[in-house]
Amino acid sequence: MAPEQFNPRIPLSGAADVYALGMVAYTLLVGSAYWAPESRGGNVFALATVAVHGPREPASLRAAALGVSLPPAFDAWFARAAHANPAQRFASASEAVRALADALGWCRPGARWRPRCRSWPRAAPSRSR
Repeated sequence: MAPEQFNPRIPLSGAADVYALGMVAYTLLVGSAYWAPESRGGNVFALATVAVHGPREPASLRAAALGVSLPPAFDAWFARAAHANPAQRFASASEAVRALADALGWCRPGARWRPRCRSWPRAAPSRSR
């Protein structure tokens, strides 16, 4: 849930979807939700108190704790996609997807093959365990 969804005075926009895209991308790449450690206690109010401020720990550090290696460029992408301030996020989901492809070193969706980009993977990165 995007931080602005916890405040009924803030109108929702497509930025909440960009936030969700960031969280889903992390989950698909790592195999666990970014907020999983905070949600273990089962206290939704405690989770909301933390989540409303947005991610504080780099995505790669959380992933490494689970044995998953993410490229350094993913941290900057994730920080922008999941920023607590909706105005600081990508302007659209399309922009976020193009930037994600760049961060992961993949060809942009719909782009012709280029020698320096990898094709989209068929499976999530494997755990290093």
